[in-house]
Amino acid sequence: MARLLLKNGRIFVGRPGTGFAEAAAIAGRRIVAVGSLEEVENVAGGFEVVDLAGGVAVPAFCDSHIHLLTYGQNLSGVQLFGAKSPEEAATRVALRAQIARPGSWITGIGWSKEEFSDRRFPTKKPLDNISPHNPVALYSRDYHTLWLNSAALRILGIGKDQALRSDGDILIGEDREPEGVLLEHAAKEAFARIPQQSDVGKMAALDAAFGRLYSLGVLSAHNMDSDGDMDLFSRMDEEGRLGIRVVAYIGSKALDDAMAVGLHTGGPGGLRLRFGGLKLIKDGTLGSQTAMMIDPYEASTAKGMDLMPEAQLNELIKRANDRGIGVAVHAIGDAANREVLDAFSKSGRQEKWLVNRMEHVQLLSEEDLPRPAALGLASSMQPVHMEGDIGPAEMVWGGRCRFAYAMKSLQRSGSPLLFGSDAPVADPNPLLGIYHAVTRKCSDGKPERGWYPEERLTVEEAVRAYTWNPSELYKEHGERGSIEPGKLADIAVLDEDIFSCHKDRIRKAKVTVTMMEGDIVYRV
Repeated sequence: MARLLLKNGRIFVGRPGTGFAEAAAIAGRRIVAVGSLEEVENVAGGFEVVDLAGGVAVPAFCDSHIHLLTYGQNLSGVQLFGAKSPEEAATRVALRAQIARPGSWITGIGWSKEEFSDRRFPTKKPLDNISPHNPVALYSRDYHTLWLNSAALRILGIGKDQALRSDGDILIGEDREPEGVLLEHAAKEAFARIPQQSDVGKMAALDAAFGRLYSLGVLSAHNMDSDGDMDLFSRMDEEGRLGIRVVAYIGSKALDDAMAVGLHTGGPGGLRLRFGGLKLIKDGTLGSQTAMMIDPYEASTAKGMDLMPEAQLNELIKRANDRGIGVAVHAIGDAANREVLDAFSKSGRQEKWLVNRMEHVQLLSEEDLPRPAALGLASSMQPVHMEGDIGPAEMVWGGRCRFAYAMKSLQRSGSPLLFGSDAPVADPNPLLGIYHAVTRKCSDGKPERGWYPEERLTVEEAVRAYTWNPSELYKEHGERGSIEPGKLADIAVLDEDIFSCHKDRIRKAKVTVTMMEGDIVYRV
């Protein structure tokens, strides 16, 4: 049985209004004492010391929007983050192509046309040059655009006829042939046809994801991978292999089955698995300029893509809510967020326990800002995305950016904040998210005063969006979400006291110890 004494730093208790303590003691799975060093040592005689070394202990983090399986799979894929041109990205792919089995698929993630010098979508040519025979499929950083080579297009049967019949989501060149880039629905449909891993391979990918999350102090996740993953998680949970606590969301294709077996939001799915609800997607993304806008993008007539018709959105939300199933809806652009708010308003059922959620909430019009709180909706946001979004947003949204990532305004209005990463879209390190939320700067420290600094959060507010808020919303705050006597000992130890250090140092802080129910699952 674990018998641990945490001291020589500070303990962030986590429950609003509780502040900090000097020490904490753990016996078995639970916390048994929190307070001054003298008080805690009186009940922790002979306990093993976990030396905080001037750092801080916080409740273990929850990533409230992540794609666990694809994150795990992409840990072994080609990483294209930061590539400054299609050619640079292709060079990284070439290294994998040199060792790939003949005919096997090469996959990767992370490229962004906004990081390319010409800010244009790539073509199949650079990939053809380095991999003429192996099919290549590369997801963009926002996971809404797929870049393919000719071999992949040929295997997937995507030619001129299909491209010309598409709704503009298969890009074509002057010769009217597909250029190798697919958007939104076309990208999703194409990727679904790429040979998938076996269940054994998928479980190994999830094991890799869990190991990485341990090193980041993340022990809970709201999984948004939708259809099919619930069964995989259930099997791993039954076998004792589900490494973190998972709240699982499903896609619309699985809704009838969920209702048939009586699943409802918050319902138990196993030892570490719970059912979250229904995940829907209303629009595209900022990076692909498919986010749905009220007014056109700057210097353009385009207004993005509506990926779910209003009637369908309304019907799905009402059906789900009427059966006790909460709904999380992806909405990036101001028009998408408005239509989602309208749909929740029409559903007529906004009990807080359903945890209806707006996913991303990247841009709101000023008049819509109070509506999430008024409708009882949580705002699920990913502050780490500001690293790549500030520049593109300024270019294509202009002055509308005043209410982009409006975290402080949403919190002040009463909409609970849930923070996550959307990994593999972005790094799931919560400390990076906290840094961006409290500084509203990129990693280079710009803009100097922060991007619309009036929307900055305090460190405490940002940490609670990763800890207390999700545990409270999902009725888990009796067991976790704070460091208090009687609760499970789910704790992350940081080498830097992020509450007192210069805010620019937060992004460089590291987790040194992660403990789950008193067991140390990660230690530097």
